[in-house]
Amino acid sequence: MTGNDDLAPFLSVVIPARRCRVDLQECLNGLKMSRCQDFEVIVVDDASPDDTSSWIDSSMAQVLVLPRQSGPGAARNRGAQAARGKYLLFLDADVCVHPETIGNLIAALKANPTVTAIFGSYDVQPPAQNVLSQYRNLMHHFVHQQARAEATTFWSGCGAIRRDVFLQFGGFHPDYRRPCIEDIELGVRLCKAGHRILLDKQVQVAHRKCWTLWGMLKTDIRDRAWPWSRLIVQEGKLPNDLNLGFAHRISALLACGLVLTLLAAAWYLPVVLALPVAIVIGIGCIDKWSQTKRVPTSWRLFAVVAGVAIVALLTIYFKTLMLLPLALLAGIVLLNWRFYTFLAKSRHPLFAALALPLQIMHYCYSLAAFALASGLHLLRIGARKRTPAPVLHSSYPANVERQHAACPAPVDEPLEVAHASAIDA
Repeated sequence: MTGNDDLAPFLSVVIPARRCRVDLQECLNGLKMSRCQDFEVIVVDDASPDDTSSWIDSSMAQVLVLPRQSGPGAARNRGAQAARGKYLLFLDADVCVHPETIGNLIAALKANPTVTAIFGSYDVQPPAQNVLSQYRNLMHHFVHQQARAEATTFWSGCGAIRRDVFLQFGGFHPDYRRPCIEDIELGVRLCKAGHRILLDKQVQVAHRKCWTLWGMLKTDIRDRAWPWSRLIVQEGKLPNDLNLGFAHRISALLACGLVLTLLAAAWYLPVVLALPVAIVIGIGCIDKWSQTKRVPTSWRLFAVVAGVAIVALLTIYFKTLMLLPLALLAGIVLLNWRFYTFLAKSRHPLFAALALPLQIMHYCYSLAAFALASGLHLLRIGARKRTPAPVLHSSYPANVERQHAACPAPVDEPLEVAHASAIDA
């Protein structure tokens, strides 16, 4: 890490942190082992009630402490103000760079001087060994590795951006008071204004987060699917990239169709309703066990065989009526064949089989959130036509102001972080 106060570093690494001392230690250790050291490190403590950052000395990083919890977006904004580098590199506190990560990123930035931002992806070796953490990490890696290099979004888990442009646009929207889609929303604003964002598949980091079933559902629905759906319908544009590609859209429709056929079957055989419950409980038990010990192959095989047996019994009972759900299930598998092949090669064929119900569940609640957001948006449009629209007084674009309620900030805790005026795209 550069120690010359008179010579500004190329990168300023900004890390928001709250209640994550162990993860933050590993994150800083990874930066210390980086082969390229042309960067400074700024840790922004988001009013942690514990000793998240009190142990850090000045030789490791500059530490800024916010007076009250304001969210990772506001913490990154505060770090950007104190930064001296030409580029800002945002890292989550629970990720660790590899020795070559910073060098690869700097090389990409220097090779693309007209690009405003570059971000990377997770690697294929997350430290957390439980099934859900492995699945989530591998899914993120696969989606990013299959995406187009010319991106239409931004990712703050490991993403770099020109500091002057970031400040010019006002940084991340301050109303996101917990990890949400503040980076996606910033990417939308940048792209609308004509700035280029690249996804560099060589820039990879290890993700230390240990996922649980409840944590996954809460994060996906409350902090991803719902606010992202609202942003999409307000922008009036559905990007055909990342996990919003054509195959994912069709898969979501097929997954919801599969659930509807099961509900229809339950009209004749109520015990069918126990199928999704049994699947969720089974995955939860396997994941809980895998957090402390390796799940035996026999258990994974039993779970897969049990699922196949249940489908076979339903086929025997309903006969030709099972052709539709089986066709829908086959369609999902075929559309995502490369993903399941990747999981099978990276881990085990049984792991890929266990991922299938998780992905179907993900498609269902994502499409449900999008449908609800679309319906509410149409209702708001109808109400707006009947009543005069209020005058907005904000430095952010109107579409951003309207969608702030996705992750609202408490009205009695104003954010005390200065923001430059954003350019209305």
